[in-house]
Amino acid sequence: MRDRPLAVLTTDYFAIAKAVRLASGFSSDVVACTGGQPLDEAQRAMLAGAGVSIDERGISRVVQSCDGCVMEVR
Repeated sequence: MRDRPLAVLTTDYFAIAKAVRLASGFSSDVVACTGGQPLDEAQRAMLAGAGVSIDERGISRVVQSCDGCVMEVR
């Protein structure tokens, strides 16, 4: 998974911390998906400081491949 685009469902502080760790050790292309939940300024700053993009759209469906990898988040 190293150096591949990654998405993390960020529903709490621990998921945000995971997104930051992934951005620092695995990939330079990490997006934090909030599923429509708002983030506070401290959470935004933590993600921005690690270069993690934020997607605040709601999630209605996750499409995965036959081997279980996520292909698309809608």
